[in-house]
Amino acid sequence: NSELVSLDGMQQITDVGSLAIRGNTQLLSLAALGNISGNVQRDVIIEANAHLRSLHGLDYIASSTNVLVRWNPLLSSLAALGGINKASKILAVGNPALQSLRGPSWPSVSLYNDGLAYAAMFNEYTLEGA
Repeated sequence: NSELVSLDGMQQITDVGSLAIRGNTQLLSLAALGNISGNVQRDVIIEANAHLRSLHGLDYIASSTNVLVRWNPLLSSLAALGGINKASKILAVGNPALQSLRGPSWPSVSLYNDGLAYAAMFNEYTLEGA
């Protein structure tokens, strides 16, 4: 959606079965999703959002089957995913501004990133609990 700049009006949403925010070239923030908490039964997908710099708004999601964060060129941090304590997989791909693959103490998480270094493009990174 090339015209969506805000998710205002979605503050009332507290529970979702799955969440996909895709292809919003002007979207600046996910903050309006900040009341979503607990378990997302299926996937969380944040994909191809050209102006998105932060995942703030997803801070209270505790679990999801899979989390896919890809093709968000200005995204610089995964810190808002810190509340996730259970997920089969968390993947971050094609986010060149991502400064670090370090995050909270996730159980076993595989993160892929093309923004750290050329040599890192094809490596798998696994973060084990603290």
